[in-house]
Formats: sequence, structure tokens, C-alpha cells
Amino acid sequence: MPTQLSPDSHRHQSPPSLRAESIEVLGAVGLILPVLLRMLPFLTLWAAVGLLVEMVAATTFTLIYVDASMAVFPLVAAVLCAFVAYGRWRVVPLGSRMHPTPPLAGT
Repeated sequence: MPTQLSPDSHRHQSPPSLRAESIEVLGAVGLILPVLLRMLPFLTLWAAVGLLVEMVAATTFTLIYVDASMAVFPLVAAVLCAFVAYGRWRVVPLGSRMHPTPPLAGT
């Protein structure tokens, strides 16, 4: 005999969009905080790469299941993430120019 699920049985699971939004928020934090705090600057590169992978997946999903006109935003976001990743990897690596802030004179 098959078991029936109650109408509230799906409430304990988070929707996939919530998980994707969480990844995007963590990626944005990973882009900003390492530079702002001057700690672990290589995390900016990895955050950009992670967001790039997610945006390529979002573009592919949108092209397959929705409409091509709706795929413009994730495609532009993927290009911007690729630009940041390449810039932090080859053009101006943060690790080479970031150093601890010197102490104030007289302290």
C-alpha cells in the first residue's frame, strides 16, 4: 500500500532557488571581504571562479528550460565573473601587492 505524504511534508526541504541564492551571497562576500580585510586575497579569485561556474550553469539551464532572452542576465554575470577571475589571476594579483597595514606611529 503506497504511503501518502501530508501537505506539509515538503516544508523541511529548502527549495533549490534558496540554495542558489545562498551560493550567490557567499560568492559576493568572498569577492569583497578578502580585499576589504586584506586577508587571504586568493579567496577573491576562487569566489569569482565559483560564481562563474554557477552563472554558466544558470545560463545553460535558462537556455534549455526557459527562454533565450532570459539567459542574458546570467550570461552577462558570467562574463563579469570571468573578467574578475582573470584580472585577479593574471593582470593584478592581489597577493603580490597586499601587505598588513603598518602600525600607527607612536603606538
